[in-house]
Amino acid sequence: MELKKIRFLSASDRINYGDFLFPLVFQEVLKRIDSDYVFENYGIIKSNYAHFGAFKTKSFRALEAEIEAGDKVIVGGGEVLFANWTTLYAFINPVFNYLMQFKKLRKLENKIGFANRWLSLNQVYFPFSFKASDFNLPALRVYYSSVGGGYLLTKNNKMQNEAYSRMLSAQSISVRDNRSLSYFSNCPELKARVIPDSAILISDFYPKKNLQQYVGDDLEFDAYIFLQLGINKGPKNLIKFADRIEQLSKELQNKVVLCPIGLAPGHEDHKILQRLKKLKPHFDFVMPKNIFEIMYLIANSNLYLGTSLHGAITAMSFLTPAIGLNKEVPKLESYMKTWISESFESLDFDDVYVSEVQRLLHNFKTNFNQEKLENQKQMVQSNLESIIND
Repeated sequence: MELKKIRFLSASDRINYGDFLFPLVFQEVLKRIDSDYVFENYGIIKSNYAHFGAFKTKSFRALEAEIEAGDKVIVGGGEVLFANWTTLYAFINPVFNYLMQFKKLRKLENKIGFANRWLSLNQVYFPFSFKASDFNLPALRVYYSSVGGGYLLTKNNKMQNEAYSRMLSAQSISVRDNRSLSYFSNCPELKARVIPDSAILISDFYPKKNLQQYVGDDLEFDAYIFLQLGINKGPKNLIKFADRIEQLSKELQNKVVLCPIGLAPGHEDHKILQRLKKLKPHFDFVMPKNIFEIMYLIANSNLYLGTSLHGAITAMSFLTPAIGLNKEVPKLESYMKTWISESFESLDFDDVYVSEVQRLLHNFKTNFNQEKLENQKQMVQSNLESIIND
């Protein structure tokens, strides 16, 4: 008997911690329910970051060549709904990312769609949102698992129609936060549901007591704050922010460990964190060798502070208090409002004072506990099982 295939598509083809987690979590769930499906992992491009703890990806072109009528395709998470080829490729290719900084080249790219032509055989309209006809197939089963985004659905233009027609053919749609769900409010027939991000399960598959085997011996720190910043999401005044973090460290009597989570173009956490390290040499800087070192450092910290959504979700998975930085990262604040408390909020960089941090720590500990975590994990587990068994 020929084994059935699940074709799993996510943005796990660039060095970005959160994106690497989606296929790992999904395959673990698949193994635990003893499914007879074969798991095939795809991204926009072919990639191999096995040295960093990630799965290899086949390219989108390979997906187009290999997909068959009636196949089950799972879009596995991330801020991917209606993302365009140009933006996605800029997060992968440093040269393309650099070229897109020039207005004339961006205008040319918008006109000719080089990224789309280069990355898709059929020039599929949206890389993470599609229907059977995009692949010249009569039928296709597409499932969206705890994805983010969807703003295009609120527009009234050609692109909105393209987006809507693709979602209309989906077997099931789950989004990860109330912000994303609100974009579907005018489309009740799509039956979108809100389900936590699948990365909330990560502590089930990599419990804290087992993580030590994946990491080096140099990651042992006394009580510490895990601090992460994205290069385009950091403070305008890094010197002022560094002073506030230093004061917070003293008042909480915790060291500061700087650790990048996203190393891909457009993320480049290491660049801004290395600048912060130069300003405050007594802060510890760790360049992670793999995703497990990131996981280990977050899990064993006393507080996660950062702009990364999946840094915060990892903290939540291990019941480590988490506070988002930068209110201009809407997906981060929305997720925490959805799954911790509506009163929870991210901190602006100018508000990083011990009184504000302690207020949010109290909110976190009051509103997010083991029972709530287990309920959220069960929601994700049930959702993934229903997708697999459908």
